[in-house]
Amino acid sequence: MLCAILTFLLITIVSCFPSYAAKASSGESVLVFDDGSGVVKEDLSGVDTEDESNLVKETEAYLGSHDTGAALTKGQLVVNFATQFIGNPYRFGGSSLTAGTDCSGFVMSVFRQFGVVLPHSSRGQMGCGMPVSGGLAAAQPGDVLIYSGHVGIYLGNNQMLSALGTKYGITVIAANYKPIKAIRRMLV
Repeated sequence: MLCAILTFLLITIVSCFPSYAAKASSGESVLVFDDGSGVVKEDLSGVDTEDESNLVKETEAYLGSHDTGAALTKGQLVVNFATQFIGNPYRFGGSSLTAGTDCSGFVMSVFRQFGVVLPHSSRGQMGCGMPVSGGLAAAQPGDVLIYSGHVGIYLGNNQMLSALGTKYGITVIAANYKPIKAIRRMLV
């Protein structure tokens, strides 16, 4: 019973804020989320989460079957799914969210989970979805930001998630780190 209560509390916390499970360098299980005032880390070592890779699936199942009081946009669901891969490796030409991906492979693989088929190139992705006019001020979380030779997923607050190269892997950077060529909304 205690495990069920802790699992419900964990799912409730996860459903309220963008979050992902992570392994700390010491091997402890933690939940990292943004509560709006900064990043918060919760120790999960005493909570039986079975398999950390199931955490996002459990959260999505909960969101799909319970009224959370506030509807998450499709774009925010994309962001919530994509952020679990932060820290995973970059691999040129790759499209594995866990074993290695390049920038367009990352975007392609994330959106595939939502039923959107995209090409494996930033140039090709520029022709997909709906155009967003008005620049970064009009962008919403989950929109795809396209640059010259690069692409990523907008997180909000001038932040973008992308597979940035072998040095950084999948990471968060400033969305305006270089001029944006196009913004596309893949889920309407």
